[in-house]
Amino acid sequence: MATAKEPAPVVRVLGRDRASARPIFSVALGGDDQAEITANWDRLVEDGIVSVPLARSVLGATFGSCIDRYGTAWLVTMSAPATA
Repeated sequence: MATAKEPAPVVRVLGRDRASARPIFSVALGGDDQAEITANWDRLVEDGIVSVPLARSVLGATFGSCIDRYGTAWLVTMSAPATA
């Protein structure tokens, strides 16, 4: 019997060619499994710096940004719940 596999979180590396006060690159982590995204967020911010707390935005999706203990900038998003 075949079973549907849960989609894995999506990870992307984003960069820019202009120096600014923000890091020159960020790693983006996204998905729709609230427990998994929240657990990943908690591990990323442990001994790190929270730039934007992980919270639901006015558009419905959840977003947060942080710099982990190794100095890597992360953008974390979680899809808005589907509506009927």
